[in-house]
Amino acid sequence: MEKNCIKYGLFTLCTLVSFCTCAAFAAPDYSYDAITNKNYSSQQGKIVYVPQGTTCSAMLLQDINSKTCSKGMNIYATLDKDFVYKNNKIAPAGSTLNGTITQCQTADRQGRNGLIEVRFASLRTPQGYNIPINAIILTQDKTGVLKANSAQDKTEKKDEKQEKQPGCDLLIPSNTHIDIYFVQPVTLSAPNGY
Repeated sequence: MEKNCIKYGLFTLCTLVSFCTCAAFAAPDYSYDAITNKNYSSQQGKIVYVPQGTTCSAMLLQDINSKTCSKGMNIYATLDKDFVYKNNKIAPAGSTLNGTITQCQTADRQGRNGLIEVRFASLRTPQGYNIPINAIILTQDKTGVLKANSAQDKTEKKDEKQEKQPGCDLLIPSNTHIDIYFVQPVTLSAPNGY
């Protein structure tokens, strides 16, 4: 009987100590400055707003070819330098842009050229942060539709009966530098220390 009481007492003491230490370690990591009467958290971050129309530089990780690509295919690019907006680092160089081909058209024999549109939906940093975005590859008309060009587009038809030349397919090789255009604003909580 006496042994059971000792065991029960030790069990109760250990349980009490473990609850107290768990509560101490679960408390938030705050520090207090008695001089200024302010609380500081060691887990500080900031809210950053990146407006629509902002651009950043990236490099394609694979070929984009209207002849071999199809709608729904994944396209990847990487930031070739830090993406900074108003002195705030949004994402470091090496972050990966994940996109999808939303429109794809191959060249045909009737003179129609190939075209492709890519939409990027996320930006993943090397540290594992996933930033949801809505962005395209910047084009002159800001539609994001990449179109193949051919010399035929610039020549005039001399004869109505002239046979049409086949169109050109779009080919953008991997490691090509591209500009990414944000179609919608991005609001994120940027942690310190990227």
